[in-house]
Amino acid sequence: MRITKKRALKYSGFFAAGVAAVLIAAAAVSAVSSDERSANAIDPAPKDGHLRETFTRELQLPEGASVKIRNESGSISVAGWDSDKVSIAVDKRLIVLGLRFGSLKARFGMPIGIPEEERTSFNALDLDVRLTGGALIIRSTRQDFAPNAGLSFHIDIKVPRSTDLDVHAKNGPIAIRDIDGQVRVETENGPLTCDTITGSLTARSHNGAISCRAIEGDLIANASNGPIEIDKCGADPAHTIRCETGNGAIRLNLPQTASFDLAATTANGYIKTDLEVDGEAPSGHMRSVTGTIGTGGPLIELRTLNGSIYLDES
Repeated sequence: MRITKKRALKYSGFFAAGVAAVLIAAAAVSAVSSDERSANAIDPAPKDGHLRETFTRELQLPEGASVKIRNESGSISVAGWDSDKVSIAVDKRLIVLGLRFGSLKARFGMPIGIPEEERTSFNALDLDVRLTGGALIIRSTRQDFAPNAGLSFHIDIKVPRSTDLDVHAKNGPIAIRDIDGQVRVETENGPLTCDTITGSLTARSHNGAISCRAIEGDLIANASNGPIEIDKCGADPAHTIRCETGNGAIRLNLPQTASFDLAATTANGYIKTDLEVDGEAPSGHMRSVTGTIGTGGPLIELRTLNGSIYLDES
């Protein structure tokens, strides 16, 4: 299937704005029917040393197909909606780091351009969409970039609510909401935010905070460096919660009626809770708490090496 994009490309200084039609082939997508629409946008306030391109795509998602998203540099936002199509909006930007003095030159009426090496890097960064092995794969293409090219590639996607997701960002935040399927999400550098997910969730961040709200399925949250906050989760007694961080606090807000088994430990910090454990109010600052909350139920396991643990009623 061929996918056509109309792009709006903005240049700074004496370069004029232009629109180019670019054809790219998305390999192995013959099973995906497309009703793609393109929309263009130009930054109304151009800046020296900047390039920007925006475009959208829309395509039919085959029944039962999952969605995998990969982005090397930039944010990922995914939301469920009441449609059987996938909608993709991309905002690609370049800030030429070596031209920070450009604003000074502009004050004196001096033209500012984009070096050819940085512009080549900008043009090489693109979106690849293909259907492989029952999964729709959406990823940013990355090649060797010019050393002074500050490139970012922001992806905003809407998928059918029942879709299973596998999302990975290398440098940038991830936000996911309103999904009924199973979700696996990971970022190497950046925060994770997940809201209103009916299926199970596995969330991992190497450097960044994790925030989860209204997760109805099993929840696993793992952060190497960053805090973890869980809100309005664990109301269903059939599901478990496991949170672990190397450096950061863990905060868990639970419904007043929640019943579960608790195993919480911290090496450098303390555990603070107003909930009764094994029918007794906890005393003082503890580093390890194991017992039953309410009538007992699924396991809630909380571990941090450097940080405190807070259990509150929401």
